[in-house]
Amino acid sequence: MNPKVLVLSMDNSTKKLKPKRLRVSHACDNCRLKKKKCDGQQPCKLCKNSENECIYSDRRRLPAGTVLTSGESEELAPLPPRDVALKLLWESWSRACVLFRFYHRPSLVRILDSFYENKDGQRQNFTDEQLKARPLIYSILAVGALFAKEDLQEDDVSTREFYQDEGEKYFLTAKSMLDVTNITDVYSIQTMFMLTMFLQCSGNLKRCYSYMGIALRAAIAEGLHRKSSLVGPTPIEDESKKRLFWTVYKVDIYMNCIMGLPQSISEKAVNMELPKDLDDENITNQGCIDQPWGKISSTGMNNEHTKLMLILSKIHATLYPVLKWDEETHNNILSLQNELDQWLLQLPLQLKPGYEFLDDTERDYYLKPCKLLYMDFLLARILMCKPFVHYIAVNPEQAPRYAFQISVAWSCIEVSHQVIHLAHEMIQNSLLSSGYWFSVHTIFYSVTCLMFYHHLMDLSLAKNNGLDVQKDCGLGVDILMCLKNSTQAGERSFNVLNSIFKEFNRKTTELSMQTLAAVTPREPDVTPEDLKFFNMESDEYLDRLLKDFLPGDMDLSDMGFDNHVLEEMEA
Repeated sequence: MNPKVLVLSMDNSTKKLKPKRLRVSHACDNCRLKKKKCDGQQPCKLCKNSENECIYSDRRRLPAGTVLTSGESEELAPLPPRDVALKLLWESWSRACVLFRFYHRPSLVRILDSFYENKDGQRQNFTDEQLKARPLIYSILAVGALFAKEDLQEDDVSTREFYQDEGEKYFLTAKSMLDVTNITDVYSIQTMFMLTMFLQCSGNLKRCYSYMGIALRAAIAEGLHRKSSLVGPTPIEDESKKRLFWTVYKVDIYMNCIMGLPQSISEKAVNMELPKDLDDENITNQGCIDQPWGKISSTGMNNEHTKLMLILSKIHATLYPVLKWDEETHNNILSLQNELDQWLLQLPLQLKPGYEFLDDTERDYYLKPCKLLYMDFLLARILMCKPFVHYIAVNPEQAPRYAFQISVAWSCIEVSHQVIHLAHEMIQNSLLSSGYWFSVHTIFYSVTCLMFYHHLMDLSLAKNNGLDVQKDCGLGVDILMCLKNSTQAGERSFNVLNSIFKEFNRKTTELSMQTLAAVTPREPDVTPEDLKFFNMESDEYLDRLLKDFLPGDMDLSDMGFDNHVLEEMEA
């Protein structure tokens, strides 16, 4: 019996993507030699796992859907059926890129349609626009395939792996069509950015950082950080340039702040204006049409996120990497707190946390960006408080000169509490994905911050401020386990973050000990064994988290998880 291969098709009844099984008419040379079933992919799963070269001696016998020779030297994956491609495009737009609008969607759909009108698919028949946009389309499909997995059940392992393989196939195809040493047009920069999104959502942060550097430098080289680059010839092209620059720039800020790296370009060097708050359909080649009254476009929501990221950049530049405490630092922190407060105050009503939506239509349109914006607002507050968190071990009555630092430290604990409960709400409403690396980072930091606080209370080095810290820690770990187990990317991100925050907690404990020694007559009665919690290997550290905060008799239903979340946790 011939082996079978999965290809994507659309289920007309549910409008969701599903894999369709086709027979593979020919196995690769390696599988045929070993008499193993071959999945017909390029490379096939067996060759990929064994790191062998995957060769099909007779390519002509491979079925459509596997490999397409496009007239170029490399062999490229074909586009999926049109309805599948549009579905993946939407998955990327509505899930991965909610706060990252960097292209004009109707224009891209028009170009995508043109490929299905070109029946023979030969390179020599492509227009210049098609050739430039083709890698961008593949890169968007790659990210869409990653997020499409969320429509599947957790126990459908083989199909979820298929989606991952599809995403990687489209990613490699997009990458093969780019010369990363010669990124000189808007389409190529857009593709580089989308490849960084794929890497980020896959938990591959090292390559993501490298690709982001290429995208940002290319954007700067093309002058996209300057208003002088807005030369048309149409509003679509000018608005696309604005969107692209600000998206690339703010994600670079995002990554550098979280990873503790210096900013790539100063805001002072930028004079590009923000994109217009217009729906894509209101931007045409002939001109721009006024936005309906009261409706915020997805680009307008992105502008609010961009403003927040610029404040985040100021926080990072002011307080990192080394904080020197003096009157200037005190004033800077007050100024940054005021900027964050003003950002929240000036948000449009529909994007404010706690806003009561008028109907389901308004809720469906605004809820996800609203929650993601608030999560990043809390991230900004956390990064501002982070350098002071060790001061929760200090009694303000014993050290009144540290009153301000202590108050900032307790703010960090309160914000961490807010993050955990916001994440819980987002999971309950299917608004949070393990592919949202920055959000997972924020949750992870909040959990470790609360655990650090809980451990200090165990050592009688911190007082209870009224929060149920044990419950918060348990809920936070449950959320992380849910995100960790949902995808390979979630597990990879979790392991990276686990290592990062293990080191953070160790250093923070040391700072607490040093601060206490400076403000108390004698060193606190803490033994090296007490601090062993923060000096374990990563795997052992994780085991301790689970032991301390997921006891076998804990009733997870008491925390408000619904049945499908509980099933995921049990799995």
